[in-house]
Amino acid sequence: MYALPRQLRPGEPYIHNGSHPKYDAWVSRELDAAMNDLIRQKKLPLDQIKAADLDAALRKVENRIRQRLDDRALPNDVWEELERGGKKLSQVSPQQEQQTRYA
Repeated sequence: MYALPRQLRPGEPYIHNGSHPKYDAWVSRELDAAMNDLIRQKKLPLDQIKAADLDAALRKVENRIRQRLDDRALPNDVWEELERGGKKLSQVSPQQEQQTRYA
């Protein structure tokens, strides 16, 4: 899965902490659609598609997801899940942020 951004609101340091089933499902749908498109384009089963082509398709999905996160252009139910608060995100101090690995 693609990690959530470090913060949802400018100026507020957050780390990803917890599960986000709607976000995970949305990302999975994006990945499935990209792989199905690649299979149709190449007219080959997935296990016969070159690694470079798979990598290029995955990077396109990654870039599109990151852009949608940056633009806050996620489906409403996904964005609401991410913004819901305390259980899902943990606020950290700048010192902690440097020492924390992000999910």
